[in-house]
Amino acid sequence: MLKLSLFFCAGFFLLLTACSAPEKETANGEDVPWADASFVKPIFSTLTFSNQSDTTRPFNLYLPGYFVDVDLEVPDSLAPGSATSIEVSLYHPCNMTYVMGSHRSTRPVIPGRSRNVAYYADDQIVEEGAFAVEYAFLDAALMPINASGYAPVVTDLDSFRLAEEVSNRRHLDSLVRPAGLPEYVEPLLERVAAINPYYRALSIREFYKFFYKDTFLVTEEIVRAIDSVLTQPGYYQSGRYQELQTMFSAYLGEEGEGGGGEWNQPKKGSHSCRFS
Repeated sequence: MLKLSLFFCAGFFLLLTACSAPEKETANGEDVPWADASFVKPIFSTLTFSNQSDTTRPFNLYLPGYFVDVDLEVPDSLAPGSATSIEVSLYHPCNMTYVMGSHRSTRPVIPGRSRNVAYYADDQIVEEGAFAVEYAFLDAALMPINASGYAPVVTDLDSFRLAEEVSNRRHLDSLVRPAGLPEYVEPLLERVAAINPYYRALSIREFYKFFYKDTFLVTEEIVRAIDSVLTQPGYYQSGRYQELQTMFSAYLGEEGEGGGGEWNQPKKGSHSCRFS
């Protein structure tokens, strides 16, 4: 009964999120594979994972913001030569985080573009599906931006956000584009590179608040910028949109309750922290 109640609560929250989001359209009239998708009419994508190594590997799969816990729908481990598939219904690009053995990575999923990820070793993960070239480039472009790992020592969120923006831009500019990439790819990369610094900044702030009871100053510049991003329809076509919206809503709620309160007090110290 508790699981059923939680399921309906999660579904209701996602419905409210979808209804409060900008109209389903893309920036600059882009032609995208998911143009006809919506919250009530999603597009299906199949995610397949295979273990091509000679050792049984533990396996976990997460789709942040998805209406069901997909990790409950896949096996806990994959034996050598085995595979598992799950069909997901999407109406905008999202991120999947999967763990295979000691390998953990966050990779994009495009509505209508199924993925087939083969694990050979921690340093050899190969996309082998029909959209292999497309996803291989998206992985190379977005995995460093979406990476999990140890953050540098952070003294303020504004400096960190600006450094992230510069790093994202340099990374994208350094990539060699393969021939024949769909038109949606470049605008998607631009949106992810722009929205992720705000997501990562609020993630770091959440980490410090939870584990160290320390907080960073959230400046008016950051607040205005996030509010602007969340109200532009184009950014809705980003895997981090709903996650940023959720964290920002929590920030605004706590600010309203305490007139700024802990959320806008300077940080007490500095720590190295792990975040995603």
